[in-house]
Amino acid sequence: VLPYTGGTAQNFLEYYLFSVFDPHRSMQAKWERSLKAYYPNPKWRREHAYFILVPDGKGSVAEHSERGFAEAIERYEKRVELGLREAAQKYPIDPKRVVLAGHSLGGDLAWALTIRHPERYSGALISGSRTSYWEDGKLKKLARNHFRFFFAMGTKERKTRLRGLNRSLRQIRAAKVRYRYFRTPNVGHEPPSDKSLAMALDYVIFGKSPLNTAAPKPQV
Repeated sequence: VLPYTGGTAQNFLEYYLFSVFDPHRSMQAKWERSLKAYYPNPKWRREHAYFILVPDGKGSVAEHSERGFAEAIERYEKRVELGLREAAQKYPIDPKRVVLAGHSLGGDLAWALTIRHPERYSGALISGSRTSYWEDGKLKKLARNHFRFFFAMGTKERKTRLRGLNRSLRQIRAAKVRYRYFRTPNVGHEPPSDKSLAMALDYVIFGKSPLNTAAPKPQV
């Protein structure tokens, strides 16, 4: 999970957990309860468990500049790789099933790291991002590796972000990369809803295709 502007990767997770569960519970306890809500079948949770890496760092406006964003990409590349190496020493992590996730700046970073290292990651959950970073020839490598994108965007998002994502989607379709695109009605620059987050986890981690991404219904 990557940080958004003004927040950390942990803040991204807290967006879903603190509003629903007892704020005095630990982060781990909140996420465990959330997993039970998403995946009530205990056998499924055991067989398809996943590890969440929360790298250090807080997103800033300075990273919106060309130089600032380039430095942020390199910084989080190193932090993600370091975190994965350390986690792999303690947990049975499958190196072929590493997924990136982020909103806004975090989505931009998830997209950039994916494009830079198409052989390293197997999927990405990206929301509120214009997906502006680019390197020629990388999408075809993602297609060969059976990569899966899940994009989430509000219908009232800024036009610059919508135009950027639509441009990338055209390239993704041309390269035959697998993806799903969920539009949340009457929402601007906000993280994915609980419902779309659950669908995204199903799709990018487990390959379970969402049912209603083509014609999303209003969120509750």
